[in-house]
Amino acid sequence: MAHPVTQQKLFHPARLANLESASYIALPGSKMKCGLVDVKQAWTGWLVCPAGWFFNGLVRGPGTAEEPLGGGWDDVLQMRCCAPEPVVAEYGPCEVTELGKGDTKSFEDKGWVACKPGTAIAGFYRKDADPFLRSVVGLNCCELKECPKVDKVAEAEEIAAAKKPAAETVDAEKIKAEKIKAWQAKRAEAAKESEAAKDAKH
Repeated sequence: MAHPVTQQKLFHPARLANLESASYIALPGSKMKCGLVDVKQAWTGWLVCPAGWFFNGLVRGPGTAEEPLGGGWDDVLQMRCCAPEPVVAEYGPCEVTELGKGDTKSFEDKGWVACKPGTAIAGFYRKDADPFLRSVVGLNCCELKECPKVDKVAEAEEIAAAKKPAAETVDAEKIKAEKIKAWQAKRAEAAKESEAAKDAKH
């Protein structure tokens, strides 16, 4: 599924292989767009999705499951991020969830490592290059930026159209009359010039 992940469940701490399930925000009727973010070896600091996109999964390297401790963050090659279409390149309100503080579990605990209800994971903060899950101590948790609904878009277009200056109505008869008047004036001017030329000869 391509929905934004809100939390991950650990069967056993430290091991990447023991991330056993995840929950997500359901977006019924939404078409999702997904992409991959490359993960550097021994990365530290923030690993984030592009603005408006949310964490959806990890791409692990070959042979990770055979590692004695089930592998760690350095076995991750890419992070999968998804966003509802049309993609809005910004989030709603965000906050950093510090893992292991208060009632929030850390990656050293069994159970759910989670963002607050109504938010989803947009990034991970890793304090050092310890290869196991415990090195991630923070989650960037964000709300989805609400997209305008189709009826609201149509309403906005109608308002914009109403604000445009009204086009002038084309009056075909008026244009025709003006052309005839201009032609008659031109003929009258030509006749005067002809009379003036005859008088000059005499």
